[in-house]
Amino acid sequence: MAQRGGSVVTHIRLSDSEIYSPLIPKGRVNILLLFEPLEALRYMDYLNRNSILVVNKNPLKIANYPDLDKIIAEIDRHENSTIVDALEIAKRAGNILTQNIVLLGIVSKYLPLDKRHF
Repeated sequence: MAQRGGSVVTHIRLSDSEIYSPLIPKGRVNILLLFEPLEALRYMDYLNRNSILVVNKNPLKIANYPDLDKIIAEIDRHENSTIVDALEIAKRAGNILTQNIVLLGIVSKYLPLDKRHF
């Protein structure tokens, strides 16, 4: 979908107890990772006040993209938000195609994983 201008959404659930649905209900997300600022606004209703929000600040290259400063200001209203320039970090690392790895690295400190899981 992303190659055709669509949105790609993935829910990942980790639990020590049984999981009854692959989808995470609105208001119940622990970590929301977004590769694009406008998409962050689309999924804000999945957050609660304790949710972690990590957003790549680089917008899609589309005509008539809304005011990025206003979008960033709205994202910043969430108490636990991190807005990162994943493109710049990936460039410094030597490959702009690694923006997803940059974002996963930022999120990794919030994941409930330890060495025994590897």
